[in-house]
Amino acid sequence: MMDELPSALTIEVERTANNARILEIIGGFFTIFGTGWLYAGNYKIGIVALFLSVFVVFPIEAILVSMSFGICLCPIPFINIALGFLSGNNAQAWALTNRRTHGSLLPVILGVIIVIVLNIFVFMFGIAFIIAIGEGVFSG
Repeated sequence: MMDELPSALTIEVERTANNARILEIIGGFFTIFGTGWLYAGNYKIGIVALFLSVFVVFPIEAILVSMSFGICLCPIPFINIALGFLSGNNAQAWALTNRRTHGSLLPVILGVIIVIVLNIFVFMFGIAFIIAIGEGVFSG
């Protein structure tokens, strides 16, 4: 009995799925979740994950680091990588299940640029808020 060789379509689907997983893990390290999903072609989950990483995960991490005087900075990259692995495995499984044959880097690049710009605005708002508290703007 001869073993069947994988078709070019199967190889391309597996390559896309593996690339989606790798992109999600790398993005997770930098707190930019959703890049693997965007690459795999699931734009709904990718965009939601990008916005959650900006408006939920990044602020929580910033608060934890500032309130612990930097002690929480040590485990955060490991937690982000673990979340990237979980999300990357799901993106890989989704790409394999839906037989995505090619990934596109354009949504990934646009998503990363949007996240960077939004993170700058969130950071600037945080700095302005801290300055306002220091000057007693919110005190009666």
